[in-house]
Amino acid sequence: MDEKKKTHKIKIPKKIPWRDNAFSMATLYSILTAMVGVLLALIIADKEIKDDWHWPIAMLGVSFICFIWGTEKLSDALDEDDVDKYLAWFEVYNFGVVMMFFGMATYIYLHYQLLFWYDGLLIFVIAFIASLKWIIDFIDLIRYNNMKYDKYRKELKGDLPPEQDRDLIMNIFEWTRRKIHD
Repeated sequence: MDEKKKTHKIKIPKKIPWRDNAFSMATLYSILTAMVGVLLALIIADKEIKDDWHWPIAMLGVSFICFIWGTEKLSDALDEDDVDKYLAWFEVYNFGVVMMFFGMATYIYLHYQLLFWYDGLLIFVIAFIASLKWIIDFIDLIRYNNMKYDKYRKELKGDLPPEQDRDLIMNIFEWTRRKIHD
């Protein structure tokens, strides 16, 4: 008697990037919320800032609220399996990060009472450069036409492979490795 060999196919679940990365995002939101909370406590207790103390408090307060809302709405999006809710509230997160960088820059400017306009300008240029990735993400998500937005949604849902986004650091790293190994 010949026994038929049974073959079992193991079904590997589809990777869904926005859902698979959600817990890392929630952790990041929580860390940023705690960090901004510490900065707010530091600024409120700072006796060095006499004028305009409300600017860094307002910016960091908005950032704090954006991170808290973002965390809560991320869990709603996961619960509802709604990538569109995730993307909409991702914009709130992006805005919160930008407010955090500019709130920190404003605090540094006011705390150290910089006298020269170019010192203040330098701090805000650094804040702008530091937050540029989130500014670009914010603008891109709003600016995407329907076709590009749908493609991005499909990438996040795992229906399309993600488009590789090479940034400046990756290009510098690749160029350096080529120069060293050539």
